[in-house]
Parts: sequence; C-alpha cells; structure tokens
Amino acid sequence: AIGTVAGVPEALLGATLLAWGASAGDISALLATTRQGKVNLAMPAVFAGPLFQLLAGTGLCLIYVNVTRGSVRFQMASNLPVAIAFSLSDLVVLCLAVPLWRKFVFNKKIASVLACIFMANIIAMSYLGFTSTESDDANADISADTSEDASS
Repeated sequence: AIGTVAGVPEALLGATLLAWGASAGDISALLATTRQGKVNLAMPAVFAGPLFQLLAGTGLCLIYVNVTRGSVRFQMASNLPVAIAFSLSDLVVLCLAVPLWRKFVFNKKIASVLACIFMANIIAMSYLGFTSTESDDANADISADTSEDASS
C-alpha cells in the first residue's frame, strides 16, 4: 500500500518487494538445509520451489478464472521481457558456466557473477518502472470475456 501511495509502479513492486517477500521462507529453509551440510538437497530445491510456485500457482489461478469468468485477456508488463532476459542469463551461468567451466564447483566468483546479474536486473527494472509512460500499469488491464461475448 505504501508503494502504491508513493507512486511506485505495480510492475516494479511485483518484481522487487513482492518477489523478495514471497521468497523469504524459501531462503530461510535453504540456508538451514545448507548449514546442516545437505547441499545436494538444497541445490535442486532452489529451482524446484519457485518453478512449482510459478506453474501450480499461476496455472491454478488461470484455470479458476477461466472456469468462473471465461477467457482472460491481459497486457504484458513492459518490464517482463527484461525479467525474462535476466532470468535466462542466470540460467546460462548456472547450466553452462558452472558445469563446463567450474566443474560443478560453486565459489565466490560464481556468486559474484550471479549477484551482479541480480543487481543489473534490479537497476533495469527500476529504470523501466519509473520511466514507463504506460497508464498506471500494463497489468491493470485485465478483463474477462463472458461466454456471450465469445459466441458473438
């Protein structure tokens, strides 16, 4: 509520504060697991938790809306392609550089590269969020088609 009152775009709030808050439980569980020496359990959980949340959460919500209201139309937020690009760069580092270059050894150099990618992502998202000329937020244009509209 404070971010909205302060004029921070909703897409930026979702990409930063909301994402950090939603990940807090995962981070604490992963840190506890890693401190117990169960790194082989923690590494897959880093990917499986957010992937499940994305697929199940988004999928179930869209199924519910489609069943109760009909099809859903929405505009993609202007910062979504940037978020996808940075996510893909993280995947390249984790799936190519770590196995091929570092022989599956994570060290401070890899952590520093990932932290730099994250910071560049936050800077780019912030820039796009505050310089966007879209009215309010592109995600605010969500509307549901009724079955009567679809048949005509």
